Formats: sequence, structure tokens, C-alpha cells
Amino acid sequence: MDEIRTHTILNNRYEVQRELGRGGMGAVYLAQDLRYRKPVAIKLARLASPEARDQFRREADYLQKLHHHSLPRVWDTFSDTQRDFLVMEYIPGDDLETLVQRKGPQAEWQVLRWANELLDGLAFLHTQSPPIIHRDIKPGNLKLRGDGTLVLVDFGIAKEYLPGVNTVAGATAVTPGFSPPEQYSDSLTDARSDLYSAGATMYFLLTGVAPAPAPARSSGDQKLLAPSSYTPGVSTATEMVIRKALNLPREQRWRSAAEMAEVVDQAAQRLAAAASVARKPAQNPPRQAPDKAPPGPRPQRNPAPSWPLLLGLFVGIVAVVAGAVFLLSRTGDSQTATATPAVAVAAPASATPTSLASATPTTAATAVELPAPAAAEAAAPPAQPPADTPGPPPTSTPIATRTPIPQPPTATPTARPAVTAPAAPAATPTNPPPASSVSVALLEPAEGDTRQAEAIFRWSVAGSLPPGQAFEVFFYKAGEDPLRGFGLAAPTTGASIQVNLAALDASPAHPLDPGQYLWGVRLVQQATGAPLRVLADGRRLIYERASQPQPQPQPTSPPEPTATPTSIP
Repeated sequence: MDEIRTHTILNNRYEVQRELGRGGMGAVYLAQDLRYRKPVAIKLARLASPEARDQFRREADYLQKLHHHSLPRVWDTFSDTQRDFLVMEYIPGDDLETLVQRKGPQAEWQVLRWANELLDGLAFLHTQSPPIIHRDIKPGNLKLRGDGTLVLVDFGIAKEYLPGVNTVAGATAVTPGFSPPEQYSDSLTDARSDLYSAGATMYFLLTGVAPAPAPARSSGDQKLLAPSSYTPGVSTATEMVIRKALNLPREQRWRSAAEMAEVVDQAAQRLAAAASVARKPAQNPPRQAPDKAPPGPRPQRNPAPSWPLLLGLFVGIVAVVAGAVFLLSRTGDSQTATATPAVAVAAPASATPTSLASATPTTAATAVELPAPAAAEAAAPPAQPPADTPGPPPTSTPIATRTPIPQPPTATPTARPAVTAPAAPAATPTNPPPASSVSVALLEPAEGDTRQAEAIFRWSVAGSLPPGQAFEVFFYKAGEDPLRGFGLAAPTTGASIQVNLAALDASPAHPLDPGQYLWGVRLVQQATGAPLRVLADGRRLIYERASQPQPQPQPTSPPEPTATPTSIP
């Protein structure tokens, strides 16, 4: 595979800065978009056959029209004589594989939250017409935005799902442990293929090791161990989700991403309920009276004789005194004999669960194939060990020393303290934006205006911009999340910007179609363009295509220092 040198200009627009990663079919580079002055990720794919290249270009064009918060925006595609390029939104930071290698297996509640976001993105892809199958889901292709949300990246081998049509040669790839068995033979893949990879990803995030590869499981050379064999305390409900996703026959897996997401959500709710019960203090604990003596059984004293009896013994006859003394001595012996308690010692029982189907206590992990779930097991609430202080698990041994494909253990894994997962807290942004009192008010265009080609957007500003932040004008449809809307032009620090809507309509990315939109202004990071918060939005604007193409005005003087290009050729 050839290497693109630093500072190489691709397509007269993208300046390569460094390589981000490399795989079997290509590499990903960080580049600077010289037109919009923002970083982008460029996927280079070298495909062998003309059919594979045609498929890549067709699907890349389709990906440009997808808009979902768990998917990166695809901005552009271009090709040269032997290579194809896909220009995508750049997501800085580590991927989840690197995160696990650095910090160890992740908390179960966190893995369930990530799985829910991943499955939401897959449900969006799989319900397109035609459906899009990613076919390369793994921890290395999952990244976190600055606000903590999950993003599925690397669409290098994604394909349209056409029933009865196999993937062309050259556009396939496998990742041992994460690819389903049908992907090794270049046979037909569908939505359930992605769900296998999603289950394998959950397995890795919980344990720090990849599950046994599908061919080795099919031949019987390796068995699939339960996640709790590596990470004690993983709930039964979560293991059931993973087990069904990793079934070798496709018809035994989850039917859809939406179905799997619903069960993941139920497992998260049960986990939170179990954690709440574990944290609840005991009702009306018994109160003990203060005692200076050490705890334990106290010696029982013989009852002391009363003074009237002694007086009677004094004045009585010797025979009565002797009889009374004899009677008291026998009574004291009887009470002393019955005051000695018997102590029973019960031996503590210990059990180490190693599979999802067996409840028999054992002390060693056994390499057994995960069995089909029993009805009673699926209905039972997950067993969670109590914990005094909920929180993340103790730092685990870095998995950099582990082999990618674990062999079945021959001895009991080292027991780690099980920590009850807390109720899923609200996501905490890892890089919160600086506090700012800046606010804006929309001025132009007015509510309900119609534009055909050029449009000038103006707003008033109160306060000052924090360092490193800028304004961005964005469009979105009614009912959509404004923060997920697409920007019309590069960010600016001014209070107005001119946008060529017709150029956006005609661009290869094609982000704009005729119709009614809502527009607004939001605060973004100036270096990356990542949205921070919406400042003003909700003003209606209608875009119509002009009947006659209108010439684009040529600038007669250089733009202001803070201005940025506002049109896409």
C-alpha cells in the first residue's frame, strides 16, 4: 500500500497532515480542508476490480445523504486512476479499543449505554432504502465526541443490501473475533451480520478480550466463554443479549437492531434497579445497648439468696436450715447445667458462576459453549453482589499483554472485586465548552422568506465570544434536533454571512434540497467545527430552485480577515 506524504494536496483542496490508521484495504488520513479551513478525515481505498470501485463510489455517494447523530458526516468523494477517497467528518480522540487497552474493561452500565447508541445508528442504516450494512463494526471503529456521544466511523466496506446479491470481490474484509461466519466466505450478509459484530463489541468492552473467531467456533477448536468468566459480576440479562447476538446461525440471532436495542434497554433498567436495592440501607436495624464488656456470651451467675430467707434460716431449727441448704445446692447445679449454650458453626458456601445455564457452584471456569437461554433464567432478575459505594470498577490489568484471541482457561481466573453498577448517570462532557454569556438574535432573512440562490444571513450579538469559538448558520427540518442540523458555511466570528444555496444544492455532498427549513445560529469550536450549543433557531425559510441558472458573483476585493468562503463549487 502506497503512503501519502505529509503536506500532499489531494483534489486541489485537502492538505494531508498525518496518517490516522491503516487496514487491509486502505488507510485513513487527517487532512485540512483548505476551502473551509477545518480538519477532515480522508479514507483511502485501493480496490482491485472495476466492479469493486464502482460499488465503492455508488455507496459513497449514498452515504453523503445520511444524517444521524451516531454517524459521521460524509462530505465528499473523489478518485484518481487507481484509488478512491472518502472525505468524512473528523472525530478527534481515542477509539474504544484504545480506551479499553488504556483503562481496562468498562463498567457494565457504560457498555449498555454505548450499545444502545450503536444500535440506534444501525437501526437507522438498516432501515434505509436500500438498507446499508456496515460490515466492519468493532471497538476500533467506535469513537466518542467531545460531549460523550458515540460515533460509528469507517464506512470503507459498507454496502447496500440487495437480497440475493453477494458482495463483489475486493470489497470484503474480516476482523477475527468480530466478523460473523458468513463474512469469511464472501456469502450474503445482511443486518444480522452487523448485530453479530455489535455483540462481539459488547463482549470486548466488558472483558478486554475478543471472543473466539467464528471459524474456530464452527470447527469446534475454540469455545465461546461467558463474559463473566473474565469479568465476574456481569448480569445474566446482559450476557443473554450478547449470547444471542453471537449465535453462529443467522436465524438464531436478533431479528433487527431495534429488537436488540429494546432488550439492551431492559437489561440497563434491571441493572439500575439492582444497584438501587444494593445501595438501600437496612430497614430499622436492631439497636444494641452500650456495654463496656467485649462482645460474646456472658457467664451466667447463680441466683443470690434473699435476706428474708437468711433471717428464717437464722431463727429456724437446724433441720430446716440443713434441708434448705440441700435444696438450694441442687437447684443451683441444675441451673448451671442448663446455662451452658451449645454453639453451632456453619461452613460458608462459595460459588463461582462460569456459564449462563448452570446454577451449580463451582470453583473453576470451564470452557463451554454458551447454551441456549432457559425461560426461568431469562425471567429472573440479574444477580448483583452488594456494594457499599457504587462507582467504576478498580483499574484492571492492561490488556496490551493479552492475546487478541483468548484460549479457554485451564484454571480459575483471578477473582476481582465485583462492583455493583450504579444507575446510569447523565453523560458528563469530557471537554465542556468555556462558560459564555454571548447571545444572538436573528435578523435576516425574515420569517417565511423564500430564497433561490444567494442568501445573506444576519444576526445581532450581545456579549463576547470565548476564545476558540465562532458562530455557524445551520439548517434543519422541523422535528429534528437543532444541534444535529448541517452548517451552511464555514464558522465566522462576525454577525453576518452570505451563502450560495444553489451551490449547496448542486454540490457533490448535496446537503440541500428544495423545501421548507428552519435556520438558526449556534456556537461551534472554531478549529474543528464541532457544535457546542444553539444560540437562536426556529426561523422558517423556504428554498426554491431558480428556473434559470444564475451566474455566481465574483468578488472584487479580498474578504475581511474574519470572513470565510461561503460557497461550495
